[in-house]
Amino acid sequence: MDLNDRVARGRLIASMVAADDKVTKKEEAFLDKSLERLGLDDEERAQALGKVGVKEAEKVISNLDRIERLDFLNDLAQAAYADGELDKSEETFITRLSKVMKLDKADLGEALGRARALAN
Repeated sequence: MDLNDRVARGRLIASMVAADDKVTKKEEAFLDKSLERLGLDDEERAQALGKVGVKEAEKVISNLDRIERLDFLNDLAQAAYADGELDKSEETFITRLSKVMKLDKADLGEALGRARALAN
């Protein structure tokens, strides 16, 4: 399967939203808006929502340039806070992804801080 970076981003945002094993209406709305913003067609949405493996998606995002990785980290942080709180499993998932993207703790802390402020 040819995996483009938009589908990979959609898959990882969907995984972030579901990381705590509960998806609220706010998280559903955030995910829908994110997939729309990524410009995914119906087939790509289907891939992003379950047909694409997380490991495969991680390989794609690790090849983004630094600005794109930071931008995507902000998207992930907003997904984590879409329901207004950061669950431990969400924190674990975003921490792992920030390492995959070769971003440091300061980058992660800034992204989470911005997302927390937007959620409140």
